[in-house]
Amino acid sequence: MKFNAFMFFCLTIFAFACSGSKTPKNSQDGDYEAIAKKKFTDKFLMEQSPNGAYVVCFKDPKEAMTGGSAENGYFIYDIKNKKIIKEENLLRGGVFKWENDRTLKITPNKEYNTNTTGKSAGYLFDVIDMKVIK
Repeated sequence: MKFNAFMFFCLTIFAFACSGSKTPKNSQDGDYEAIAKKKFTDKFLMEQSPNGAYVVCFKDPKEAMTGGSAENGYFIYDIKNKKIIKEENLLRGGVFKWENDRTLKITPNKEYNTNTTGKSAGYLFDVIDMKVIK
């Protein structure tokens, strides 16, 4: 009788130990949509690279233009390695377009981000080499 009670006790403890509780993932390890929701609430957009290896997440441009904060960020996420590879703030948002599998064209909002020639201060970013191309 003692043995059965002891076995029942051990199995109960084992079952509770194995069930455990789910802990939230580190923001760098987790799902990029969850990271974007945390950073931008529910008002964000995503644009995957043509090969699906990377995604840029950014605040909805409509929200960026009318929102209370002058700066609105974006991040580029490496889906395979589950990490943010670039993160930056732009004044009143910007436009993001994948040129190819590895190059993202980043064009800050023209009305608020212009260089001395009056042209939009956009540039290309290489996600493999992690550098600005132009």
